[in-house]
Amino acid sequence: MRFLWFFALLYYIYFIISGSFVLNNERYFVLFDDAMISMDYAKSLVRGCGLVWFCGAPRVEGITNLGWTLYMALLHLIPLPPSKLPLLVQITGAILLLGSGYFAYKVAEKIKQGTGIWALTLTLFYMPLIYWSLVGMEVSALVFITFFALYLYVKDKTTLIPFLMALGVLIRMDYALVVLVFFLLVGWKERLKILSAVFIMLLGMTVFRVLYYGDIFPNTYYLKATGLDIYTYLRGIYVALKHILIYNPFLYGLAFYWAFKIRDKLSKVFIFAFIVLVLYVVKVGGDVWESSFQSNRFFLNIFPFTVLLTSFTLSEITRKLKIILVILSLMGIHPSRIRVFLRPYEEFHISYNPRYLWRIYKIGEITRDGAKIAVAAAGIIPYYLENRYFIDLLGKNDRYIAKLKPKTGNMKVSLVKKFKYFPPGHNKWDYSYSIGKLKPDVIVNVWVLDKIDSSEFYPYVRDYIYIFPYGLLLKNSPKIIWEKVKRQD
Repeated sequence: MRFLWFFALLYYIYFIISGSFVLNNERYFVLFDDAMISMDYAKSLVRGCGLVWFCGAPRVEGITNLGWTLYMALLHLIPLPPSKLPLLVQITGAILLLGSGYFAYKVAEKIKQGTGIWALTLTLFYMPLIYWSLVGMEVSALVFITFFALYLYVKDKTTLIPFLMALGVLIRMDYALVVLVFFLLVGWKERLKILSAVFIMLLGMTVFRVLYYGDIFPNTYYLKATGLDIYTYLRGIYVALKHILIYNPFLYGLAFYWAFKIRDKLSKVFIFAFIVLVLYVVKVGGDVWESSFQSNRFFLNIFPFTVLLTSFTLSEITRKLKIILVILSLMGIHPSRIRVFLRPYEEFHISYNPRYLWRIYKIGEITRDGAKIAVAAAGIIPYYLENRYFIDLLGKNDRYIAKLKPKTGNMKVSLVKKFKYFPPGHNKWDYSYSIGKLKPDVIVNVWVLDKIDSSEFYPYVRDYIYIFPYGLLLKNSPKIIWEKVKRQD
């Protein structure tokens, strides 16, 4: 078992270091772009600008993970340069992964002796969990909280469980599904405590949101969960089936085998939670990056329960078959997950960071303070480019865009390509507003420009000239230092 801990730690270190890079003689650690949006809010808060996207931004709640963002703000109190602060988030993710493994082992052993080793292995080496944890997402914290709460439950020490449920909701609101699971597991006395703790937390968050942002829901809720069309639900069905039947058939197959065989309380609650989660995924159209990492992040909400039931099944299988099934449960049947495990630095959202950050600094060299920068990827650029005004083309930080209807139905591409290129959070835009009205000085990137109707974009960029590496530059803009503009390969 010590070997597993040691190998997991070495792999996490390898993952983190392999994704770092040197630029201008300085080593950078950069998170996934969505995680960097939370870092933007954290940085603004610590600098006294408020909990906003960047200093000078309007009050729009473009995050869904308030608790995780507040933790990132605490990290920004540590005197480290921006190139190193993301590393602290990655280290946090690694520690939480190891902690999850510890409690997974303890819970499994308590319920069924001899199963802890398999729960530990699946938790420490499940690639989607590793990936999302080490690129800065709040997944690691939520999975850790769930395993810890399960540990308290099986030890019959439930005093802290209501607090943990409230903390989970603070970190991310859709943790409410896990709250429902524990509500069904515990007795009536504990249920009332959980309800009270979570209600107080949600009430506090809502009051804060209304008073500070002037809205009852986060902007990301309007962006991803309102104005939905038939393509949203079709995509939700498609990605849910793909996640279960293609990417993780053995993990869920082994879990359901035990659930239907034993039919104890934990098994019944797992089946119920799984059904509710699938319905939720269908409702919101799934996650965004399923095709890249063979995983839907939302399913990680019930990962601890899945791991436990899978481990119980593995304990009753012969040793040789057991090892094969563990590998298949971890890697699925899609070869790309193995590739990402072996060479994480080649994964697109890691490999593009060095060139992207190089472009950011080049843009900084040719723009003056106050220049308006339009972006589709809204996290990394505002974090490393100071004293500029940013425009979010996809609406995560823009109220107007977030409340539009999705554009998916207007796209003249196949249904599968609609699912791939126009997922939740990436299917609303209005370039007549973002470009035609707001007039950015620089347009850095546009989401899948080659897949949309040209009439939606090109009429509004006639006053722009494309020069690499900067992007589209507004002709005669006084915010651009034209004598420094140089076309580069």
